Amino acid sequence: MVGQRKEMPAYRAIVIDEDGNIWVEVVQAEGAKVIVYDVFSPEGIFCRQVSIEQRVGAFKNGKVYSIVRPEEGFPSVKRYAMELKPNSK
Repeated sequence: MVGQRKEMPAYRAIVIDEDGNIWVEVVQAEGAKVIVYDVFSPEGIFCRQVSIEQRVGAFKNGKVYSIVRPEEGFPSVKRYAMELKPNSK
């Protein structure tokens, strides 16, 4: 519809992966169980939305690194294997 306004989501953090894709964390409601990222190509074109359990800290050698705080309260670095699969749309 012409003139219809679409609200942009509020973003929180930006991380760039090894392929140059830009991962932008979407601000979620307090207590959300997953972290949501809008992923854009290196050219800035929206590719997909990804929901994961931990915040992305860095990408290296095809892995995602994140800082986690277990119930004991001592932070540690956790490594995840992650692959961007083609969007199913």
